Amino acid sequence: MKKWWNALSQRERIMVGLVAILLTATVCWYGVWRPAAYLHRVAASRYALALEEKKTVLSLVARIQAIGPVRKPPIAKPLAMVVRDSLIAAGITPGRIEPDPQGGIRVAARSVPPTLLFPWIASLQTEYGVSPRHLIVVKEGEGVLSLDATLNDSGR
Repeated sequence: MKKWWNALSQRERIMVGLVAILLTATVCWYGVWRPAAYLHRVAASRYALALEEKKTVLSLVARIQAIGPVRKPPIAKPLAMVVRDSLIAAGITPGRIEPDPQGGIRVAARSVPPTLLFPWIASLQTEYGVSPRHLIVVKEGEGVLSLDATLNDSGR
């Protein structure tokens, strides 16, 4: 390489140096600066979008907090009766319904289709404010589940 450089005339060395400078500048401009500037613009627009979404979420949170917690009216019937009636209304045959020593009701059911079980649990929570403190759901066979749960009335 040194022999080749020394073999060049002064004018050729200047031209090769200018071409090297121009090539370096072009590679830096198109290979480094432009991609970095593009990525910066993309990040800035994503950041602005995130700030707008944050404002929306905070305003919705404020509206939800202004509404306050939804209090269910106390259940007029005993919890065991509510659970039994809701099981029967959902088409689920209870295997066991008994009081729990720590409060609440223990429930067991076998051979329950998931299309009945999970809507029943959701309806207990939304309609009566009864939620599971302990919940075990096990697949028994094709399309059927068994349930073992301890249910508490969150309003009591």
